[in-house]
Amino acid sequence: MGFWDIILGKNKDSSNKETEQSQSNDNDARIPSKQKFLDFLLPQLRQLEKELGYNTTYEILDPFKVSRGSITSAKKAAKKIWEFVDLPDIDLIIERDTLEGIAGAINLSKLRSHGVVRIKIDNDVMYYPKELLGTLSHEIMHAYRDIHGLGEVYIPHEGEEKLTDITGVFVGLGKLLLEGSENIRDSWEGSFEVKSGHLDLLEVGIVYRLVCAMRNFSVPDIYGGLSPRSTDILLLAEKDISPYLSNEFREQSFASKLAAELKADRNELEHEIASTKSALGKLSEEIIDYVLKEVSKSECLVNDLEEDTKEIREHEVYDPALHYLDMIQFQEKVESNKQEVLKDIESLHSYEELLESALGFVQRKKPHQDN
Repeated sequence: MGFWDIILGKNKDSSNKETEQSQSNDNDARIPSKQKFLDFLLPQLRQLEKELGYNTTYEILDPFKVSRGSITSAKKAAKKIWEFVDLPDIDLIIERDTLEGIAGAINLSKLRSHGVVRIKIDNDVMYYPKELLGTLSHEIMHAYRDIHGLGEVYIPHEGEEKLTDITGVFVGLGKLLLEGSENIRDSWEGSFEVKSGHLDLLEVGIVYRLVCAMRNFSVPDIYGGLSPRSTDILLLAEKDISPYLSNEFREQSFASKLAAELKADRNELEHEIASTKSALGKLSEEIIDYVLKEVSKSECLVNDLEEDTKEIREHEVYDPALHYLDMIQFQEKVESNKQEVLKDIESLHSYEELLESALGFVQRKKPHQDN
């Protein structure tokens, strides 16, 4: 493969053993489920916002017209995308070629030494404007990540490929990537599927919709220029990530609200701990030691919740988009802690009921012992 960074797969038979080896060595980066993908996505968006948010325009590039099969039109499209994401002026070379099993490739070996970036587009893709724009967007994002020091461009693997797509959506190319993803096209050889990146169609929709939410884009901005298919995918994505699309994440008071809920749960747990300790008074030391160990575990949880409460209250950010992502993270942490609290409360209730039953048994037996 050399310096050619193979980006985009088409569902044709391919003997590219290096690509297959790269994919097989990167199984950990595959995202087989929605929740795992979200767990992968949220930290990446936070990191991008921290590193690039201050320098990213809150704009989305709408799909635009490209002439079928025209290398001149492809060059103009590439330049438009390049300039939209504010990359430095270089010699951007666009070529068409027969690329077996892939739709696009990029060579960045002379970027720093000669200011040259070379992109190849498969001949079939040249005749499908949506796929062409999506492919150019993806390839240019590899250059973007290299220029900004964000990725391992010369070591292509599935994780980096997914991050490249996420970065593309982040900087405003979401519509181009969404429109170009997973389309079935026909050629003289038969039907084939073309993707504009390595995220599947729904994953692109999830990333795009979440980025739009954290930047508080309007409905016309989000949906303008999209095809009915892409619109349907976004509606499906909204259902899948509805817990992350709350306007509360934009409110500065939301952290205090979460902290108050956590404190209330902590107070209830402290009450149950005290109640359980009180019920231990007349039981044998052996039982006391056993239950106290369980209570001690709950006390440790109380201390952890106290630290979480402080963290939430003391947390201040001045980047609205980063605050939005932080609130998602805080809410998930609070929900996790609340589940632990409820589990401990339930356990302590059970212990308390058992202790009360044991105490009642002792009290019933005591008159017989006195006699």
